[in-house]
Amino acid sequence: IAIPASFNALLDAAVSIFFINDYAVMYVATANAITPLIFAGGVVSAETTYNVPSGETLTMAKLFQEGVYADHRYIFDDPDWAELTPQPLTNRAVCFVTSTGAYENNAYIIPMVTNLASSGTLNTDASKTLKFTGFGKILDFTMQGK
Repeated sequence: IAIPASFNALLDAAVSIFFINDYAVMYVATANAITPLIFAGGVVSAETTYNVPSGETLTMAKLFQEGVYADHRYIFDDPDWAELTPQPLTNRAVCFVTSTGAYENNAYIIPMVTNLASSGTLNTDASKTLKFTGFGKILDFTMQGK
């Protein structure tokens, strides 16, 4: 499926672009928003955009995947590893970093709406968003397992 030219400005402004594993969704993160692009039925459409809090600038975003899942997805089906289950937000949340100054960064986790009809849509209810503060300059991040 070709991405329509109407999305060029959004893609040109991107600071991060990534896909979710099990749905045809591409997330485009710009300095002030995260927009899921849904690929369905031969058409690309934009879903509800999550806007970054006022006064903050988004610097990077990634799909939430705990480390062991990203490296060893196959072990979750192995009975010898039954006690090792993915975190509830694995492949169901987006993590991003914002800046409010040169050395003032915040980290966020936003869950996705979990019903199938809204696959890939970010939950815009502020009470569902996790915010972590007190960081200096964040250059990169990864998720850790249990």
